Parts: sequence; structure tokens; C-alpha cells
Amino acid sequence: MRFHGSHLARRSAAALALLAIVELGLTAWYWVEGATRPEYDWVRESISSLSLGPDGWLSQVNSVVLGLVCIGAALVWRRALGPGRSSLGYGIAKVVAGVGLVGIGFFSQDPIATYPPGGPVLPYATLQATLHQVFAGIAVTALAASVFLLARRLIREAHWGVPWTAYLAGTGAATLALMVLFWSVQYSSDLAGLVERLAIIVTLPAAGAVVVTRLLLQHWRVCP
Repeated sequence: MRFHGSHLARRSAAALALLAIVELGLTAWYWVEGATRPEYDWVRESISSLSLGPDGWLSQVNSVVLGLVCIGAALVWRRALGPGRSSLGYGIAKVVAGVGLVGIGFFSQDPIATYPPGGPVLPYATLQATLHQVFAGIAVTALAASVFLLARRLIREAHWGVPWTAYLAGTGAATLALMVLFWSVQYSSDLAGLVERLAIIVTLPAAGAVVVTRLLLQHWRVCP
């Protein structure tokens, strides 16, 4: 089954489905680790705060792996989408998002007043924390852009049309809106961490949902 009309090879279909599952699992890790780490309030604290403390390296490794998976997914998606509207742009956006996630993994944020407990609070941002914020902005913006581009690519596909395009565009818009809200209340709201997690979980499963639905439609012979 190819998204531009012919059938996409089974290996490509399986690879896309597997990558979607891995992306979702790595994203869910931020929820699980946040909910189980001692003295960490996942509803209040940012995902970036998981890079601090004795187990911070786990969060950094997760971000790097998630970034590499995004880059790998871009290559598979490029082949699956074939020629057409925004197919190249979607792949580029996924690669940029992957690079941003890898950067997040290499550069952690500075300690803040609420986490880790008793940690030093610096009067200024370090270069490492600044780079972390830059890469975070790149990753979030590229992830949102990727679903907009995928929506633009699929709008004229048979059996997709307006409903799925609206869903994808909605996830991109929701991600941007939630991240703007998070950045505005990051240090003042007890719900900041929840807002950030919702922003990320909304975006990454979007393309995966498209893949699974397409595979089911083909299995039921609803689409070619």
C-alpha cells in the first residue's frame, strides 16, 4: 500500500506501525517515570526536570532514542508517501524534530526551586540550559509542523479527505496552543507539567493513528 494509490510494501507498513508504537511507548515513559520518581510532582514539574537528579540520565537517554526513532521514521515515511504534496516536507520536519529531541537529551535544564529538592538555584541560565530550551523549541515546533504537513499531503487522498485532515491539523494546533500555555505558566502553575505532557502525547501518536487506520482499511478492503 502506498499513500499515493498503489499498495505499500508489507515491510514498510510493518515498519511504520512498529515505529508508531515505539514513539508512543517512549513518550508514555515521561508519564510513567514522572509518576513514579520520588519527590517529583509530574503534574507540576516539566518533563525537562526529569533530566535532573540521580536518575536524570534515563530521561536523557530516552530523549536521544526518541529523537533517533523520529529520524528513522522520517526515512520510512518518505518512502511510504511517495511523490506528492508535502511528502518531502513531512520527512524534513520529522528529521528536524528528531535532531531537537537528541539535543534535549544531550543538554539538561538547570535546577529549579521545586526540583530537585535542595538543589542549587542559579541566578542565571547556564549555556547548557539555554541550549536545552533552544532544542526543545525546535523539537516542538517541528513536531507540530509535521502533522500540518501530513494533513496537507493527505487532503486529496482517497478515503482520507476532510475528517483525517481535520484531525491531524487539530493535533498540530493543540500542541502549539498547549506549549504556549506551558511556557507562559511553567514556573507559576501547579499544572504546568500536565499541560506539557498533554502537548507531547497529542502530537506523536497522530501519524501512528493514520498508519493503523490505513492498514485496517486496507485489510478490510475499504481502500486500495
